[in-house]
Amino acid sequence: MSGVTRGFPFWIARTMTPNPVSWLHRLAALLALMIFTGMTVGAHVRSSLAAARGQHVLSELPYQAGYSGLILAAVCCAIVFAIWLGVSEVRNYVKALGAMAVGLLIIFAATSLRTTMLDQGTAGLIIRAGAINVLFMLFCSLAFFTRTDWNWKQSPVADVAKPSLRALLCSTTGLIFVESVLGAGLTVHLLRTPAHVWTGLVTTFAALWVLEIAWNKFAQLTPVKVPCILLAEIVVLQLLLGLVAHSMELNARVSMLPGLPVMAATHAAAAALALAASLFATFQAFKYLAPAKSLEIAVPTADTTAGSRVAEVLRRDLDADPRG
Repeated sequence: MSGVTRGFPFWIARTMTPNPVSWLHRLAALLALMIFTGMTVGAHVRSSLAAARGQHVLSELPYQAGYSGLILAAVCCAIVFAIWLGVSEVRNYVKALGAMAVGLLIIFAATSLRTTMLDQGTAGLIIRAGAINVLFMLFCSLAFFTRTDWNWKQSPVADVAKPSLRALLCSTTGLIFVESVLGAGLTVHLLRTPAHVWTGLVTTFAALWVLEIAWNKFAQLTPVKVPCILLAEIVVLQLLLGLVAHSMELNARVSMLPGLPVMAATHAAAAALALAASLFATFQAFKYLAPAKSLEIAVPTADTTAGSRVAEVLRRDLDADPRG
């Protein structure tokens, strides 16, 4: 009984403290998770479609009904999220980003539910893959920005790296996005292997470069260093899974491999995780780092301060001299 008595006031105080994980953030994270699942299932469907077109015609694709139901459920949740976001006290740029994401999701769902992947051509499948990647990036950003403790006004540290860590992270995020779209084109045999493989190698090199800069230049800045480490690990994992998937695809040309769509879906899931990790690392870098030149302008150096003092003393001497 005494334990319950001691724990009751603590529970009341805990419920009254502001929680950084708000329900609006949970709903945005749920939408990002649903889009992530849609990307994974879509990769499985595309791989199954590519394998079926090479052997026989299918009247129905596996998981196509589940994919359509998932997109429809995401639209319903997105409408609730948009209404909730509009009446909440978040910043205007978050509301604008939410309206953009929900509008794009409704357009994507309308086109996806009208025509299935079986009825679309290869170009349409790649456009659909690019669109769902954009949606995933938008809802991941909203999941970050709707946290009650998210604040861009941090005490900035000079980004002394050459090249800038912020610029390198932006480039890495763009490379991961392009690599994911090229992977969708490779799955449906619209693009050849070298484009996707070379993009994956360049992306891995950029992620390792980000890790090297964060580890050596910003070792004491944990909010920046840890996301960069996580990004490098996921990108390397994605590369290894891509090599295994490509090897299985080469073997499938000789003998049928039933596990190829599952491997393609796993590779797509790793690509989506890499995209989310790169977004988070980029946002953390923009929160805690600032261009070195801007900080030099804002904070005068010792030489500039000493020179100003000498000029002030000379001006006073000239004003005090009656012959001046």
